Amino acid sequence: MKIFWKSVLFRFPKDRSMEFSPKNLLLALLISFLISCNDTVRDDATTIQSGQDSLAPSRMALSDPWKSMQNLAESLSKEPERQASPEIPQLLDELDYEQYRSIRYRPEKALWKNESSFEIQMFHLGFLYKTPIKFFVFDQTKEILQPLLFDGSLFQYDHPAPPTIKDSPISGYAGFRIHYPLNQPNVADEVAVFLGASYFRLLGPGQAHGLSSRGLAIDSGLGRPEEFPVFTEFWLIKPDETTEILEFYALLESPSITGAYKFELTITETTSLKVSSYLYARKKIEKLGIAPLTSMFLYGPEQASQFDDYRPEIHDSDGLLLETDSGVWNWRPLRNRRKVRLNSFMTTNLIGFGLVQRSRKFSQFLDLEAQYHRRPSQWVSLNNTDWGSGKVELLEIPSFQEFSDNIVSYWVPEEKINKGDKLNYSYVLSTFNDRHPSQTLGQVKRTMIGSSGLPGEIPTPAVENRRFVIDFKDVPDFDSTNEEPMLPELQLTSGEFSELVLIELPFEDQWRATFKFTPDTGSVSVLRLFLKKNGTPITETWSYVWYPEIL
Repeated sequence: MKIFWKSVLFRFPKDRSMEFSPKNLLLALLISFLISCNDTVRDDATTIQSGQDSLAPSRMALSDPWKSMQNLAESLSKEPERQASPEIPQLLDELDYEQYRSIRYRPEKALWKNESSFEIQMFHLGFLYKTPIKFFVFDQTKEILQPLLFDGSLFQYDHPAPPTIKDSPISGYAGFRIHYPLNQPNVADEVAVFLGASYFRLLGPGQAHGLSSRGLAIDSGLGRPEEFPVFTEFWLIKPDETTEILEFYALLESPSITGAYKFELTITETTSLKVSSYLYARKKIEKLGIAPLTSMFLYGPEQASQFDDYRPEIHDSDGLLLETDSGVWNWRPLRNRRKVRLNSFMTTNLIGFGLVQRSRKFSQFLDLEAQYHRRPSQWVSLNNTDWGSGKVELLEIPSFQEFSDNIVSYWVPEEKINKGDKLNYSYVLSTFNDRHPSQTLGQVKRTMIGSSGLPGEIPTPAVENRRFVIDFKDVPDFDSTNEEPMLPELQLTSGEFSELVLIELPFEDQWRATFKFTPDTGSVSVLRLFLKKNGTPITETWSYVWYPEIL
């Protein structure tokens, strides 16, 4: 079984560094499938050799590379699953972490260095990254697709990396990263990383690596190991000196499906990645997860006492945010629960969803190395496309350490996926900080839960009366003398509530809603709360699921 960590920390000279964050230990242990290609497939204009042969020095004429990638993915879906690529040299296979991180890409040799605003740096094979990925570069002027062969001179092999690595027969790379002047005009910072299965990460200005995206999720949350599709091939479109959009394509493969992906990366005040995908089902798929986001939540302030750690909070994201076309915004705070929990949000008119890191102050984490307060939030926008009926799912997996991603969210179509089905999804991924640019309603600042008893009273069992405290910030200006009163609206599916009170906090535009909750024994309850004025919501809707278990 092949496993991976989805990000690797490389230390460059001086202050040019990329943080090491071995985040995917839990998910990595579930991976039983990593593939690459070695068969011959037919393109509409030429024969494309995929796999080991594709790395041979050959040039291919293509008039429409995006259409050619779609044809390649569709043709593969009609053929048997391809065999895994040959094993990498033993020396690479046996590299440990310290040896692998000592292999550094030479920044001065980046692809398109001084030719474009975008630069490409490759990841070396070895350690946990043992599947060669095929790369091609398409020259739009000449309409030529050129293989990007492995070149050991692009890397610096420092101690303790074995010096004989450079003499090993190596074909292909493990992945790549994209650099762009993100924070300073003359410094090419890392803005995107594609490494491991179909995982990739985006960074906006001033942000540090946190959550990840995936090309596709298959059978997540079904109580069995999920299937991990893999980007087995990338076609990079060479940009000219003036372009501010980097376009590239990817071939996705798994036992159940193949896919052609088109990515368009743009950098403005934020980092945006437009994704267009054509998917071709090889067999019936029980659950397909579109635009999956993967993150980590170990604990927030309300769970800090359960961990022997000096840091008040540890997480890459602290909530799930959704928007529908009715103008309703829903906020679900994340929790590290004792059992695996899968929540669904049914929707027919989804505008977008995302995992958000609202805690943006260093004092909330006190972690100088991990820099959790700089972790990006990421939004999935349907970009005015209709995905039809379906649901957003949130999967929360118990975790006891911060190196495991235990949060997954994605959209699941209601329509069943059968063998031979062809699907098309387009969306835009964008980074932001604590507030999405299009959100104007007041938003939840914190959620606190505790015993409803008074100080000094004998505490009641945890499954009995509980006190909920939800603080809202950026609530629109309210003058109780001239307007209708602002009121809290609380809804729940089971149990009872009492003592619902709204209190103005001693901070600008911040309010606290608090209530006592008495759950039904043995019953799950969904609680929803928002503030309204004149019957209209003026805040997002806080949503929480109460489970009949001791917290």
